Amino acid sequence: MARIVFMNIPAQGHTNPTLAVVKELVRRSDTVIYYSFTKFQAAIESTGAEFRSYDQELPIDPDNPDPNLVRYATELLETAQILVPQLLPRVVAEKPDAIIHDSLCAWGLIIARSLKLPSICSISTFAITPRVAVTSFRDAWDFGAMMLESASDLVRFFRIGAAMRREYGFAQAVPPEMYSNYADKNIIYTSAELQPYSASFPPHFCFVGASIEEIPPESNFAQSDFPLPDAHQCLIYISLGTLFNNNLPFYKMCVEALSGVNARVIMSIGKKIAVQDLGALPPNVSAYSFVPQLEVLRKSDVFITHGGMNSVHEALWFGVPTVIVPQAADQKFVSKRLDALGAGIRIAKDEVNAERLRNAVEKILATPSYKEVSATLGDTLRKAGGAQKAAAEIQEFIAARIRS
Repeated sequence: MARIVFMNIPAQGHTNPTLAVVKELVRRSDTVIYYSFTKFQAAIESTGAEFRSYDQELPIDPDNPDPNLVRYATELLETAQILVPQLLPRVVAEKPDAIIHDSLCAWGLIIARSLKLPSICSISTFAITPRVAVTSFRDAWDFGAMMLESASDLVRFFRIGAAMRREYGFAQAVPPEMYSNYADKNIIYTSAELQPYSASFPPHFCFVGASIEEIPPESNFAQSDFPLPDAHQCLIYISLGTLFNNNLPFYKMCVEALSGVNARVIMSIGKKIAVQDLGALPPNVSAYSFVPQLEVLRKSDVFITHGGMNSVHEALWFGVPTVIVPQAADQKFVSKRLDALGAGIRIAKDEVNAERLRNAVEKILATPSYKEVSATLGDTLRKAGGAQKAAAEIQEFIAARIRS
């Protein structure tokens, strides 16, 4: 039985994949002490973990990440500079055998290195390397432009890093490291088949597939609240997730694109926009502030999405092809991968319009291979092992470190 400290950022997409894993670790008699923000307390405690809060004013806003990756990396390191001295004595008092930290939690890796504790990185999207991140001249150009735009942030990053290395013996050296924070063991919540260049990763990177607790097929689905298509119609589902859903123009574009198509369209628009702000909706389109996503995806034919890893995994789980309009950096990697594999169609955020959306949906519906590839990838996510595989890998790693 091990004592494990888990550190995460207060974001849905980084928290959800870990819950089933933590629940499995607790079931196997490990003690998990989970540091996060109060808004996730109920979900974390439902796994059997002990919750610890580090709510406070921090430089990062996980609900609105800075699109400039250099600036956001600096904010993450500033967050580590604030949190590490506060958390170090608390972690020492917990007497853990190992630390699990999210791939964005630089503070978790710094504390593990400072205390010479085994570290495990929890990776909720693809494992990112330069080969994964830079796939074109445009990618390299964009990153270079970010560097020039944020020269003062870069200076601040190096200054903070140097100070933390003097104080704690370790800190991330360059901005790209802030998005990986790879550790002694790395748990990646996707399949090797979906991860780009997976064969190039060494054995301490473990692909465990999607960590999804699937609802049973017979679960109640309120058709009066969420009208399903007629027998001769298909279902198109639209959602931009929880971080990027404040986008009224995009939802209106979707209405324009899909009005009159022979399909039922269900949109999940979140709580930042009122349904009435969309104006009068055509008969085939319904919009809601909340939708039971897994239940809707189970019955969907196409998913229009921002390309967040959780959403993409859930779509593939049910063999649903995607039209992806990426909103942030990690979603660009995901959308390119699905487009390349033939499981979806990527449309750049600055190139999307109603015509392109409609054409992409019609192409997917008319081309069976999109659904076939999506279903095959969904099978790889299930067969990789999920929460049970992740928990087993974590326990085996910690036991080996304790023996040594």
